[in-house]
Amino acid sequence: MNKTRRFIAGSYHLFMVLSTLIIPLLIYYGTRGQGTESFYGTVGAVLAFVILLAYLIIPNLRQSGR
Repeated sequence: MNKTRRFIAGSYHLFMVLSTLIIPLLIYYGTRGQGTESFYGTVGAVLAFVILLAYLIIPNLRQSGR
């Protein structure tokens, strides 16, 4: 049972790391245009990165505080 829990936790962490990197890149490259569209895409990518990074870091901070 311990191996299963460890595998699930590791898989979740890997998924969060990959999504933290891939989703903002997809937003950025999907909105590369001219003018304000490019600016809004960059802002959206940065916001997505910050939000996903928070989801990745906050559980680790809570776990270390125990």
